[in-house]
Amino acid sequence: MKKRLGWIFFVAYVLFLLWLTILSRQPRVGERVFKWELLWAYRAWIAGESFGRTESIQNINNILVFIPFGVLFPGKRWKWLLLTAVLLSAVIEAVQYVFNLGWCEIDDVICNVLGAAIGFGLWKMIKGKMHAV
Repeated sequence: MKKRLGWIFFVAYVLFLLWLTILSRQPRVGERVFKWELLWAYRAWIAGESFGRTESIQNINNILVFIPFGVLFPGKRWKWLLLTAVLLSAVIEAVQYVFNLGWCEIDDVICNVLGAAIGFGLWKMIKGKMHAV
């Protein structure tokens, strides 16, 4: 029962994530944007460009929104967690690009995977503390 409930929470979270990143968005007007340059938003922020701060905060939001992915991930194996996070993030970015629902950025994939790894680490720490008691 516990395992089934875990899967239900994970699937519900992934559905929410898909709604947040794809289904709730309207197509943008204009060119599709693909940003392959690593950490471009932080450099823009440091350079004083007005959009750099906003885009850097978006990167932080990407980390935060993927923390539950790592906490709820079934199976709890690093290799599968990272692979799944990379694949899901890449699919989200590809769909955003194809349907012009947002910018397609390599930084988003990196931040999403980082968030998933942080969530997984938090889950391991909490689990370790619970077993120590």
